[in-house]
Amino acid sequence: MNENELKELWKSEEANNLPNINFGHVQKSIEVWQNKLRGKIKFEFIVNALMLISLIPLSFIVPKFVYFVPIILLMTFWSYLKLWEIYKQETKPGDLINTKEFLEQKTKLLTNYMHKLRLIGYLVNVPIIVATMSVQATLQELYEHRVQMISIIVFLEIFVIIICEIYFRIMYIPVIKKSQELLEQLESED
Repeated sequence: MNENELKELWKSEEANNLPNINFGHVQKSIEVWQNKLRGKIKFEFIVNALMLISLIPLSFIVPKFVYFVPIILLMTFWSYLKLWEIYKQETKPGDLINTKEFLEQKTKLLTNYMHKLRLIGYLVNVPIIVATMSVQATLQELYEHRVQMISIIVFLEIFVIIICEIYFRIMYIPVIKKSQELLEQLESED
């Protein structure tokens, strides 16, 4: 084999090993995915704002609820910060590695947000329910009816968990699955 034959062989092997990447299609898919995520985050902002507005009359009806308003405000502020962190992150046109890192980071942020919000919602829910129930009754009355109180708390907690899971399955699970599909597509094109 002479030098020219080796060069031709090398070029043919390089051409055969190059992945067939339609990077424009992948970038377009990521832009569509990101726009859907942004729409869902905007909706989440609106839902949080409406929930905060609905707490104003509740604070007047249930005076003991006023003690939990700072906790709820802190939770909402935390939620807004995390959602804003996810919302402001944008993909920059570039190479395949940057695009993968962007998708992985955004998916990780969204998954962490979802898990932390679940945990906070489940844990803060019980004290708020107990405080709301104790408005009409004294501690002695609550103690006397503890079985009913515990069953109401368990029922309401299960109800909140079911509503949260349905909400997450509608809002964020499809976005996370699409992100994972895009990552798998990028991996297969590597």
